[in-house]
Amino acid sequence: WGYNWYSTPCMTLFWVPYQVWQFTGREDLIRRYYDNMTLHLDYCRQKLHDDGLNYDSIGDWCPVEHFRMAGKVFIATFGHYVMLMFMIEFAKLLGKQDDVEFFTAQKNDMREAFRKKYYHGGGVVGDDAWTTLAYALRTDIFTEEEGKLIAANLVEKVRANDHKVDYGNIGSKIVHHSLSLYGYVDDAYKLLTQPEYPGFGYWVMIGATTLWETWSGLWSRNHIMHGDLVAWFFMYLGGLRPKNGEFSIQPYFAQGLNDFKCHHEIPGKGMIRVEWERQENGDVKCLVALTGTVACPCIMPGMEEELLQGPVEKVYTIPAGV
Repeated sequence: WGYNWYSTPCMTLFWVPYQVWQFTGREDLIRRYYDNMTLHLDYCRQKLHDDGLNYDSIGDWCPVEHFRMAGKVFIATFGHYVMLMFMIEFAKLLGKQDDVEFFTAQKNDMREAFRKKYYHGGGVVGDDAWTTLAYALRTDIFTEEEGKLIAANLVEKVRANDHKVDYGNIGSKIVHHSLSLYGYVDDAYKLLTQPEYPGFGYWVMIGATTLWETWSGLWSRNHIMHGDLVAWFFMYLGGLRPKNGEFSIQPYFAQGLNDFKCHHEIPGKGMIRVEWERQENGDVKCLVALTGTVACPCIMPGMEEELLQGPVEKVYTIPAGV
């Protein structure tokens, strides 16, 4: 749509190299597109308003009710802020100290502008929408104690809405992760599976075999923009957490779910497989299998972390209630 109409900060340019780095350890895309990222951030910086915020966004697109879409300025500014966070990591990785200082100064200015505009205290941020609160929990804009208050506010809203969806495509990428990061994994699971409208479980109940663009199914019925729920399954139910090309394993046994299986292949190394099942007495048996040369720290509830080195298979028994 051009550079002057809703040209939301282009996070794909940053997100794809970052994810490739996290999953594989490859730095080549970061090196290849570093100058492009610098140019894009320069463009975004030139479009900031006098209040230090970014105004270019279509907001939390395709929410349940369009008249309650999370704020466009908030979404654009957070997107810009996250790109700066990535860029600082990339600059450190490539040994570009001048750039680290340059982008850190921009990030600090935006953090101050954001807090001045949007933080109201007591866990309330901006328009207090789910997406707004969830986004606030994914950066360093807020302190640890502020984050706990924001997360408590978010989960209270989710429960009050009977775990029915109340967000658009931005929220679908972040709400479940933010809840889970603050210990509300069961609530995230309920949100992803409850069978009433609106929600993913509702789509399944009425026969959907693909992801839709809107919760009502009004437009495209083959749309990836709500597809992050699959990543959530791997990261929390399977416990597969990538970082700089390595993985750790820390599964969560969500209440209401009796069994789960997943596997992930790491090119050139082997495969990680996690399978768990809840027993009649409430205990959970969890199999972790690594092939090839894969090595992963493994953390089970109530147990000490241990390093597993492939090829290996190990079965853990986690007592009920742990």
